[in-house]
Amino acid sequence: MEAPLNWSDLPDEIIERIFSFLHLKHVTPFLAVPQLQRIALNRYYSRIHIYNDIDSTKHEYQNMTVEEFSDFVLDPRFTNLRISKLVLSFPQTLPPHVVQRIQQATYLEIDWCQPENDIDPHEVPLFENIRHFDLECHSVDWGSMVFPPRMEELNISVDRDYASGHGRVRFPRSLKALSLSGVAWTNSLCDGVPNLEELEVEDPLFFRYPSRLKTLRLWADKLPDLYGLELPSTLTRLFLECSLLGSLAGVVLPLTLRELHLFTSTSLTELGIDLNDGLRVFTIDESSLTSAAMEVITYPRSLRTLSVERSRITTLDFVQRLPSTLVELNMVDNYIGSGEEISLMFSPKFTRVAFPAGLKALNLSNNAKLFTGYDLEQFVFPDGLANINLIGTGLTDIVGVNVRGIELKLDKLAAATLLKTKAEKMRLKLQEIKKRKRLGTKSLDSDPNVVTNGHAP
Repeated sequence: MEAPLNWSDLPDEIIERIFSFLHLKHVTPFLAVPQLQRIALNRYYSRIHIYNDIDSTKHEYQNMTVEEFSDFVLDPRFTNLRISKLVLSFPQTLPPHVVQRIQQATYLEIDWCQPENDIDPHEVPLFENIRHFDLECHSVDWGSMVFPPRMEELNISVDRDYASGHGRVRFPRSLKALSLSGVAWTNSLCDGVPNLEELEVEDPLFFRYPSRLKTLRLWADKLPDLYGLELPSTLTRLFLECSLLGSLAGVVLPLTLRELHLFTSTSLTELGIDLNDGLRVFTIDESSLTSAAMEVITYPRSLRTLSVERSRITTLDFVQRLPSTLVELNMVDNYIGSGEEISLMFSPKFTRVAFPAGLKALNLSNNAKLFTGYDLEQFVFPDGLANINLIGTGLTDIVGVNVRGIELKLDKLAAATLLKTKAEKMRLKLQEIKKRKRLGTKSLDSDPNVVTNGHAP
């Protein structure tokens, strides 16, 4: 029998590390243990959110009003506690002792949200310890602000941009992530953030970006094409939302890219680009891509996740082109099993659909006509497949299909059929085992005459 843990044998830094993994509710009992109280209090109050709207409270934070935080600051029990992260929602009036305590937080995040108001930049408290700053308002001369020297993330969202004519904005060199909504992306802004790793911009006037960029979120709803888009050679994640684009022609993906996410409304009819070797995640949300468009894409062997939702895919013919190493396939809200591409002579019901050998998760939900064009028995599932989602496909019968070890999500009627089928097969198997025991023969599993393929019921 193992000896119980003796906390007194552990150094404080080890206990602090253990507590850092605990949910706050599991830290609470230790507040009453004298030898652990100081460390427990530090963990319990390590993340504080001072809110101005009850609906904006945060999970895994101690949520307080300004008044509650003021009482916390004045309580001598908490004077020496270290606040690792403090989130402050503005605008609010702060007493001097509250301001002093806020400035002692290791990591300060400020959320200033007044979407309908014009803001005087001098009213915005730019404390030296700010790491993350969100500013949302109707208008503000944000270009005149002197940002803290250690700020890492800045999000600006305005309806009217007063900063674009200010020349070079004084960004701190520590800035790693920048999001601009309603702000024109200009040369001076690009030159002012040489160390930026993550950028989000809307309808840029040109396509030049910081050379060290790793993540780009580009919302180009007013652009008919992306010719001239030069992506940094360091880019690993690209998010494109382009409601007018019919194709991505003109875009060259860097070899470093690992994730490509497209949000294209219904305009996209063809991909128009080659997917780079090394790409691991490719997702499309809402497009006019058809089965024919999917069949001309060359899918790299590095691809692990493919998701095409809310598009116009009618057949699964493209599946044969997928790499055997694909782990997740998501085809939610399409038209698979229906459409003009399915004729009587060349019906998919006369073919087998073999899914990639490495597939672990398959989601075909909300394809209402899936089993009008296909039978479940046609699908060849790999041995390692762990779950299938067939909700919204109208499937009502899975008799005769091997699904051992696979988690199936079905419509209610199909789920009931599944339970009955499993129960019946189990009953028959138990009867066979009892019969063999009476006859003194080997077990069912060791009988060489019983053929199994790893999917026995």
